[in-house]
Amino acid sequence: MQQVRRRLHEILRVAEPDDKVSHMVDKAIFILILLNILAVILETVESLNTSYGAFFKWFEMVSVFIFTIEYLIRIWTCTFEEKFKSPIVGRARYILTPMALVDLVAILPYFLPFFIPLNSRVDFRFVRAVRMLRILRILKLGRYSLTI
Repeated sequence: MQQVRRRLHEILRVAEPDDKVSHMVDKAIFILILLNILAVILETVESLNTSYGAFFKWFEMVSVFIFTIEYLIRIWTCTFEEKFKSPIVGRARYILTPMALVDLVAILPYFLPFFIPLNSRVDFRFVRAVRMLRILRILKLGRYSLTI
């Protein structure tokens, strides 16, 4: 299990020049981020949202699932880095790093409606504003732009 964690950590880090799997994962996530940004933009066009709204919801669900798995794997494997070596404190420190916070902000808008009950007292402008935070997935590009 330790070898699997180590390999996953290597794959999700900045790719070494000879690590083809890591490069493929970097490119796949980079493309997924770009497609998400495009989908968020296209979703604002009412006619496209009317025709393809179900696809946009499905695509977001699949994307958030992938981004969530990536985020959780990063937290699980961060202890291979010296500064995050401690299993609890190290992970907490990792979660508070700028890039980990960007990853969290990229997936959080999808999960917020599950924790904030949508009843008559919720201002739907707030819900729309939270959903617009999805565009912040563009910040995830910073991690991958140097490796592509």
